[in-house]
Amino acid sequence: MGTDAQQGLLLNILVGIGGGLLGGWILGLFGGNPMGDGWLISLVTATFGAVVLLFLVGLATGRRSIRA
Repeated sequence: MGTDAQQGLLLNILVGIGGGLLGGWILGLFGGNPMGDGWLISLVTATFGAVVLLFLVGLATGRRSIRA
């Protein structure tokens, strides 16, 4: 999402944890089981959740990513 340089270690960790929770919640809405489908599905779910979370924070703050 192009925000790594703007964030420190603590915020990156919080986004990862929040993304995992958000991704698990979203997957649960669609009938998935993020806890029982193995580590790869859990990783993909957490990554998807983190991207969604960063996107929503970007919308709320009005920041746009800079593309190189």
